[in-house]
Amino acid sequence: MNLIPDVNGTAIFGIVWAVRAHRRLRSGQEERTQFCTEMIQLAVKSGQLEAVKFAVRIFADETNKDQCCMEAAKTAAIKDEWRVLKFLVQSIADETNRDQCCMEVVESAACIGEWEVVTFLVQTVADETKRDQCCMEAAESAASKGQWEVVAFLVQTVTDETKRDQCCMEPATYAASKGQWEVVKFLVQTVADQSNRDQCCMEPAKLAAFKGQLEVVKLLVQTVSDQKNRDQCCIQAATSAAYNGHLEVIKFLISCLSSPDQRANLRFRCAVTACSRLRDDVVAFLGLKPNWLFQYSTILSFTAAMAIEGRNSVLTDTLSRMQPAHITQLLRLSISQRHVALAVTLINDERVSAEHVDLPDSTGATALMLAADAGHHELIEKLIDLGASVRAEDSQGRTALSRACEAGHVRAAKALMDRGADASHRDGRGLTCAQVAQRFEQRQVLRLLDAGGAR
Repeated sequence: MNLIPDVNGTAIFGIVWAVRAHRRLRSGQEERTQFCTEMIQLAVKSGQLEAVKFAVRIFADETNKDQCCMEAAKTAAIKDEWRVLKFLVQSIADETNRDQCCMEVVESAACIGEWEVVTFLVQTVADETKRDQCCMEAAESAASKGQWEVVAFLVQTVTDETKRDQCCMEPATYAASKGQWEVVKFLVQTVADQSNRDQCCMEPAKLAAFKGQLEVVKLLVQTVSDQKNRDQCCIQAATSAAYNGHLEVIKFLISCLSSPDQRANLRFRCAVTACSRLRDDVVAFLGLKPNWLFQYSTILSFTAAMAIEGRNSVLTDTLSRMQPAHITQLLRLSISQRHVALAVTLINDERVSAEHVDLPDSTGATALMLAADAGHHELIEKLIDLGASVRAEDSQGRTALSRACEAGHVRAAKALMDRGADASHRDGRGLTCAQVAQRFEQRQVLRLLDAGGAR
């Protein structure tokens, strides 16, 4: 029976005498190298520092020993075995290998805030260029995990000014995304080059605006020295603020723009964003130009959504700057887009009257005809009450009833007939309403017309 523990047992329990026994049994250099490599990896995994030290000491081949220590150091970093890691790094004889090892493992220590280990690894890197690169990569990893003290140390350790500037950029964005505004300020102020500093402010300003951090936004915008860059920073940040409804931030950013045209354009962009998010307080401040309602579906949908909730202050303000003909045009658009609540709101507006309700579109269609097309019998009732004519004809000679029959809307057709619409009217094709319904196979409409004696 073999009384000597196997390699796995040796590593787990750290029994040095058993290791020595293995050494005697495996006296050849190649066998010893293989054994030590396996031994070190297993010992690292279980944190057996003494076993690691012994196996490293009996390595005969320096090149293989360096390579083994480098691989084992990665394992130690994954396992958070920092005492073992430091010993392995110090055991690497070749300076280039040692530098490379430090660069590969420092990110693991930086991610969990192992300040002492990070300091040791960075200071161990002999080559200054590699040390700077080591700091830059580790700073980004530390920032992604919120290890801000480690980030500050690494940034300050970078000796090359250009690289230090670069080192600040990504962590500044990470810090802003986590709401670490003091860290953002530190990183931005650390950037030496003016152009780089401008760039460093852009994304953090956008994130600060999104979170409604007005004072941070002010600091970052005012830090941007180039006017063109500052304008761009304000535009991006204001759109983010509009998305979350941060009105005071929007006001400040608009005021910072260098030209009236830019301010007007930004007001529009923020208005569209605020409309998409139903931020009525923001939209109320920015205002809606009447033509926007016809040009942008997002803005029309916003007014329709507000109409459903009975919150029509923005619409009322916009209507006050519109001519009756344009309000009627908006009414037709609302009906055609199935925005019933908005259409009702417009019908109830004092600026819409019998004088304007029958104003047609380019095809001759009136609001009543469009309501008939859509089958909105409630709107039909309201429009007729307002004074809409059931006799008006479109460019094809069709009345609202003709169109309702063609579309197969029974309730709409009945509402029109009850209010005096003539079912015997012939359209431009010479067809009565019954003939239209028959052509388009609208059987229910035909039954309605039969019941009314219209056939």
